[in-house]
Amino acid sequence: MPNATIFEPLSNDTVTAPVTVKAGYTTAANFDMRCHVGSTADTMAHPHTPTSGTHTSTPIPASAATYTVEARDDAASPGAMPLDSQPNVTVTGGTPPTTIDTVTVPPGPLPIVVGGPGAARVKRTRVISGECDPLLPSPVAYVICRIVEIAIKTRARAVIAAGADTVKAVGAKRKWQVQVEFMMDVTDPELQYVARVTAYDKDDVSLGTQTKYFPK
Repeated sequence: MPNATIFEPLSNDTVTAPVTVKAGYTTAANFDMRCHVGSTADTMAHPHTPTSGTHTSTPIPASAATYTVEARDDAASPGAMPLDSQPNVTVTGGTPPTTIDTVTVPPGPLPIVVGGPGAARVKRTRVISGECDPLLPSPVAYVICRIVEIAIKTRARAVIAAGADTVKAVGAKRKWQVQVEFMMDVTDPELQYVARVTAYDKDDVSLGTQTKYFPK
């Protein structure tokens, strides 16, 4: 049986339509994956051969509402359990409270491998940039970005590092940028990473979250 774990969007995320679902998979046999946003399915099943890898759906249309996002084995019977599901994903007809624009590697040489040559985990840095909805009734004061390590086979998700930034006015936009250093497993394809950003107002009330997968 194949394994699949959704990378984005995750539970409690707010996104815009159409929704593109990204997931990791591992399989010992050929299978076709199809992602769903509520009752609306990806327009095509995506074939995968025996290996571990990353799956990206075609954009899935959705009206403004709250959905469960699923990754399914397209060959399984209609009543079969999904390979993974993420409930309480909000699709907005406007602008999400916070949006992740990019996850990039900062310029300069890569850091020295911790543990010496051949070590599984190395120190890595990512710069996560984005913006916030400038029209929220309670403005975003700051964001916290968490790096989450995801194990595809077990669907375990663990926060391994975090950073924060205050939101700054740049013209008519409200932008932020967080640099996070963390230990990345560079040898195991079944361990992958996402950046997850939550926006907060001045009273520390959470206003919204968004998640973005980034390759090793």
